[in-house]
Amino acid sequence: MGSRDIRGHIIKVSTVDAPSVAGLVPEKDNIFRIPESKGKWVILPVGNDRVKVTYFSTNRSMRCSTGMVN
Repeated sequence: MGSRDIRGHIIKVSTVDAPSVAGLVPEKDNIFRIPESKGKWVILPVGNDRVKVTYFSTNRSMRCSTGMVN
């Protein structure tokens, strides 16, 4: 699978639970795979054609750099 995108029409606050699914996509050499992850996306409309997206990680041992979440 290559890059992915999605387009949708958000009219109210949406919450997406996003646990990882082991084995769904084959691993690739030289690419680090996070073995387990639990997280949640909150999508909030804030104006014309704009949304605020917040990601919450429930992984106690995982730290994300700001580049991963901005």
